[in-house]
Amino acid sequence: MSLLTERTLIRAGATLDRQYLTGLDVLASHAATACILVYPQGLDAKALKQSLATTLNAYPVLSGRLKRDAKGHIFIDAADQGVPFIVKQHPGPLPPYGVARPMNQGIRQFFKRIYPWQVVDRPRALMVIELHQFSDGGAVLSITPVHSACDGGALWVFLMDWVRAHHGGALTPPVLDRNAVIRFGQENMHRPCEHPTVRVTPLLQRVVLYTRFAWQHVTQLDRVILRITPQQVQQWKDEAKAQLPEGTSVAAHDLAIAHCLRAWSAHLRASKPRAITVITDLRFRRQLGLARKFIGNALGRDLVTLSAQDLADGSLTTLAQRCHIPLDRISQDELLGYLGYIEGHRQRHTVGQLLSEGGKQLVEAGIIVNNCAHFPVYKMDFGQGPPSWHETERPPYRHLLLTPTPGMDGGFDVRLTARRGELAALRPA
Repeated sequence: MSLLTERTLIRAGATLDRQYLTGLDVLASHAATACILVYPQGLDAKALKQSLATTLNAYPVLSGRLKRDAKGHIFIDAADQGVPFIVKQHPGPLPPYGVARPMNQGIRQFFKRIYPWQVVDRPRALMVIELHQFSDGGAVLSITPVHSACDGGALWVFLMDWVRAHHGGALTPPVLDRNAVIRFGQENMHRPCEHPTVRVTPLLQRVVLYTRFAWQHVTQLDRVILRITPQQVQQWKDEAKAQLPEGTSVAAHDLAIAHCLRAWSAHLRASKPRAITVITDLRFRRQLGLARKFIGNALGRDLVTLSAQDLADGSLTTLAQRCHIPLDRISQDELLGYLGYIEGHRQRHTVGQLLSEGGKQLVEAGIIVNNCAHFPVYKMDFGQGPPSWHETERPPYRHLLLTPTPGMDGGFDVRLTARRGELAALRPA
């Protein structure tokens, strides 16, 4: 049983004009997902608070609160209401968390869930930091941001700036102006959106789908964490090199994802095509002009549909190529039309009626792929060394999350959420 020893509001010392949530922000929802980092070597609470305050000075949107204006539009009131910094003491030693000992249900002791209905027009902070200290000096750091405030890419930009500030480095100012993104969407509302990746879904269908998600989450889903070694990756790369024309290649992370999708699909009872939703980052679409340090939501969703036979047959190299989403797969006009489409729904307050095409198939034969191989997960060094392990809570749907290994040795850790029988081929012996 942990003991609460400190709760402090860390203020930014800076404010910002109100920032209206974009359609992409609202689509992401106001729920929160915790990022958990494990430090057997411990962390200095006082130093963390000082560097956090310095960092928040450049990120006042994260110390604000969500409010609704007279027309019903939601905005961030960035009046520096503060980010809670909580310290808890645990009586025993830090457990040896890692690939052989994941946190599983025990992860809930390190953060408090934030539900969408608890955020708007409430005093709920948009980010909560918890430091858990153990009797042997080990520590667990949890960062829980509201998703509509920032996506995963923006979160890791903020976290790395926190590390820089902790070491006394200068910060490059992030891009906080969401109003510019809204204007961008308004300018493109006239464009046709012939193939939106999200569509209006009637209320009854949404209720039925969410009910099935909840039932599946409680009764059928599980998660396995698979370590893919650099030796295995190298073997796949050598095979790909032998199969592909000279001058072409396939990324190591695509090979790892293809391997896991194949194993998952082989044990999926449904005969329907596999709907693979790939999360993309629109900051990498240079034509859009979104800055890499844009703090908000800039996530896209692309759908790859493959039959069970497609996933089972052929080489891993071919499968990796088929699952890969090139940046130019969606044309500029299609993407602009999509952003205009989302903005139109934001203006009509109907974003909540939208569901992704792949999301509708998650209960039957769908999965979401989140490739975080490029995230600086194990570069979060606050002076005592980097974390030894990273965890997230299991989502309530099929999901594949790929991250680097703690040693950043070229291997990967894959967290695969699916029905228990579908994980059989991937469970450690």
